[in-house]
Amino acid sequence: MFGVAIGFAADRGGGVRTLSWILAALLLVNVLPIAIVHYRWEVEATRTTNQQMAWLRDETNVDVDFWYFREPFGERLKAAGVRFIPVQALQCPVPMELMSVSPGYPEAVRVCIKE
Repeated sequence: MFGVAIGFAADRGGGVRTLSWILAALLLVNVLPIAIVHYRWEVEATRTTNQQMAWLRDETNVDVDFWYFREPFGERLKAAGVRFIPVQALQCPVPMELMSVSPGYPEAVRVCIKE
């Protein structure tokens, strides 16, 4: 990208600028599919998280294991009106994994609903 900026700033003939435009177009073509996939995932993750928050808001006994995400995800739960208790280890056999990190990322936020 730095090379493209230098090419546009060059006072030389049109060849350097033409090459800069071609390089900028190639970079745009390269980044577009990645950006589309990323933003599509972000929109879907936001929808899923909002659905999970709405469901958890109606529960009264929610234990949450935040792992490394206590500050950001704890604030998100509070803002959604979820009443929760932070714990170090969940006691339910199959905890629910919240949409807190990308799939496959270790230590996602997990919750248990106590009956």
